[in-house]
Amino acid sequence: MAKDKYFWLLILIVCGYLFPFLGATDFNTKGASREAIVALSMLNQNNWILPINNGVDIAYKPPFYHWCVALISTLTGGVTEYASRIPSAIALAIMTLAGYVFFARRASAEVAFIMALVTLTNFEVHRSGTGCRVDMMLSAFMVVASYQLYQWGEKRLQGIPYMAILCLSGAVLTKGPVGMVLPCLVTVVFLWIRSEIKLPQIICSFLWVALASSLLPLISWYWAAYQQGGDAFLQLVLEENVWRFLGKMTYESHENPVYYNVITILAGYMPYTLLVVISLFVWKHRETFFRKRSWWSCLRENLFKMNDVRLFSILNIVLVFFFYCIPKSKRSVYLLPIYPFIAYFLAEYILYLRHIRPIALKIFGNIIVPFSLLLLVVFIFLRLGWDP
Repeated sequence: MAKDKYFWLLILIVCGYLFPFLGATDFNTKGASREAIVALSMLNQNNWILPINNGVDIAYKPPFYHWCVALISTLTGGVTEYASRIPSAIALAIMTLAGYVFFARRASAEVAFIMALVTLTNFEVHRSGTGCRVDMMLSAFMVVASYQLYQWGEKRLQGIPYMAILCLSGAVLTKGPVGMVLPCLVTVVFLWIRSEIKLPQIICSFLWVALASSLLPLISWYWAAYQQGGDAFLQLVLEENVWRFLGKMTYESHENPVYYNVITILAGYMPYTLLVVISLFVWKHRETFFRKRSWWSCLRENLFKMNDVRLFSILNIVLVFFFYCIPKSKRSVYLLPIYPFIAYFLAEYILYLRHIRPIALKIFGNIIVPFSLLLLVVFIFLRLGWDP
């Protein structure tokens, strides 16, 4: 019963948090307006496969996000800021609610509820969930697919994981094959570690899933786009999905050092990064995790003792993070699929602090509440026009 109450409360919070003010600001980044232009070009040219933006650029990315914007725009009267951001907001809402359902069934309703709120309200996820970019939709498809593949593993790979295949297909249609590869990779490694199923059977099952997930994107867009774009389109696909990963792109694209990913996670998880930092100063020396043995021994022992949900979450964080450390091209939004799994551990840590070191939560609240009220006052001051 408590799970139902948390779920309905979460729906109210998600809807009130995301949707009322989506169109309150103009486009403020080049990328957001570029994505909206693709949808506008689809409608103006009646070309839903490879429209030409501003008479010059081929819209080479998979078009599922732009299809959604274009369809919503036909209902709202045009491609506006609000219509262009709705798909991202819906994707974030689904990812948040799906995360709650997944963890509530396997951990507890309280942990799942806090996990969902932390997922919803950290800086990076909020920014992507209220913007006009494809990354939030890609992340939602990947995360929900991971949940579904885990559930399929619980059934010992019996039956057909229809929802997982559908989500993986959506991920491929949103940004390319990476959206299918990573959830399958993580689940294969997890089942190899914990399942009694032999590795060859696991690999064969997931190769079949990957093949099934490729059919819909291939039929609905890739083949038709190749018919329109020819070798130029094929070269763009290889550039974005193969040469980018191998570091052989013919042009520079978001090239950053490896430590960039660490910095973006710490910055992206504000304000909860602040809570973790504060909590480090309230632990007593004798309570330190590494007090008797080497850190590696402690880590290895805890990994072996870890329950399945925690191990699955750890693997999602570690494997996806390191995957995106390999290519030179790095952006903060590439790491969005690991944010819900980090939120799960943060939720457990918050509950742990509540029982063991509540002073950390009190200090965090004493910082955040006045700062939030100050921002509200500044917002009202500006919106009323008191600052010319």
